[in-house]
Amino acid sequence: MSVIRGKAFQTRSISVWDLVVGDVVLLECGSRVPADCLVLAEENLKVQEPDQDNNAGDFDRANGDPFLRAGSIVRSGNARALVCAVGAGSTRGITGKKLDLSSDTLLEVKLQRLAM
Repeated sequence: MSVIRGKAFQTRSISVWDLVVGDVVLLECGSRVPADCLVLAEENLKVQEPDQDNNAGDFDRANGDPFLRAGSIVRSGNARALVCAVGAGSTRGITGKKLDLSSDTLLEVKLQRLAM
């Protein structure tokens, strides 16, 4: 992932796992939006939101939401976007399926039976 970070505002390539709030990500066609972001600049940006079918909608800051949700796919155009939320604090982290830890797994039940 290409980001602009630091005092010198240099572009560098980092792992998406190393993104932090405040990074500016450079998105281009085919990119997956790695975190919740605020679009700073864009050219002909069309994105597919994670919960949409295969329809790519026009991104229109003037009439719509200036945010891109984590997991969206850039179908055309490019953008610079400010990372606003990562990990569990992002929309993907909040809406993602949570693990059910309230009951034992099948393996745990079998191991308990063997221990008796």
